[in-house]
Amino acid sequence: MAQVTAAVVFLGVTIAVAIALLALFRAVFHLVGSGFFDRFPLFPFTFPAAVLVQLCAKRYDFEWAVNRRAVEGLGGIAIDGVIICAVGTLSLGAIGANVGPLIILAAAAIGWSVFVTLVIGRRIFRQHWFEHSIPEFGESQGMLACGFVMLDMVDPSRQTDVVRGYSYRQIITRPILGGGFMTAPCH
Repeated sequence: MAQVTAAVVFLGVTIAVAIALLALFRAVFHLVGSGFFDRFPLFPFTFPAAVLVQLCAKRYDFEWAVNRRAVEGLGGIAIDGVIICAVGTLSLGAIGANVGPLIILAAAAIGWSVFVTLVIGRRIFRQHWFEHSIPEFGESQGMLACGFVMLDMVDPSRQTDVVRGYSYRQIITRPILGGGFMTAPCH
């Protein structure tokens, strides 16, 4: 099986498992009379689904079929699609009508992010402080993908363990913050 085909199959299986997990949560919560997961997005369930698929691949000796470069390439294409869709849904009229407050908020957010990256990040992270701080800065400036891109720029050969730690943290925080428990009740 070609590496890209295998990556597409594993990504498809991961999405199917995420859909099944979301359906299971919805069904269980409906049994107790709650519709909490009715407006819950699929995205937070893709992280635990990916972990389950990876564990099954390792357990049943299919780990060889998952090529990291192919999966990352497909992920990059998916992120580009998300960015295109997000930009395509912007309302230029709403932005134009609120340009003053948007500029003030953007300047304050960028200033805060730079301060946190250069001052607080240096104090929190004892080793490789910049490599640890820059993906957090990237994430604060847009989305999770920006953090990974900026991390890849400062540590392209993966000489530190930052990418692993940053990735593992996402498994825990994204279901809660990134389109998960904090976002779902707002829709």
